[in-house]
Amino acid sequence: MRLTRPDGPVITVGGLHGVGKSTHAKALAEGLGLRYVSTGLLFREVAAERGTTLIGLTELSARDSSIDKEIDDRSKRLLVEGKVVFDSMLAPYLSKGIEAFRICLCAPMGVRMRRIAERDDMEEELAWSETLLREKTELERFKKYYDIDIMDSSIYHLVLDTSLLPIEDNVKILCSAATTYMRRIWPDWPCCQ
Repeated sequence: MRLTRPDGPVITVGGLHGVGKSTHAKALAEGLGLRYVSTGLLFREVAAERGTTLIGLTELSARDSSIDKEIDDRSKRLLVEGKVVFDSMLAPYLSKGIEAFRICLCAPMGVRMRRIAERDDMEEELAWSETLLREKTELERFKKYYDIDIMDSSIYHLVLDTSLLPIEDNVKILCSAATTYMRRIWPDWPCCQ
């Protein structure tokens, strides 16, 4: 299969909510000299544009596929442009057919919920209920619209449990793996020289 080759590296960082996608992807982008993009930010932009909340847009997305299409179109354009670390549950799947290094982050459920509660300054019980509803809706929607099982990690090149080591050590592992990949595919990229 011939891959589309963007103008620069594409690194996707996938995984469920609360695994540390944004934290790790931002640090990875900085370390590799790439721009940081997030579907979460795109989703929040669309929610704001439509005058609704994140949960409101999630519920609406379950009934209206045009929301996912809009976010997907924006995501695909950014992937094809390249020179990006893309933090997203779907970007690894959307990057099929594009030269990209796909990373999956994971963490135990309790760790994820504590992180979400701290990040969003909410009670942990609310983090559990909102996140489980959001993930259930998203998993069903992704299966229905794309025939994608987000729980299938077979498309990834690297899977890392972010709960085992401090963030700094996780980022070192991710940067090392991504740099090794980039040296092979993008040897002229500044961090590879």
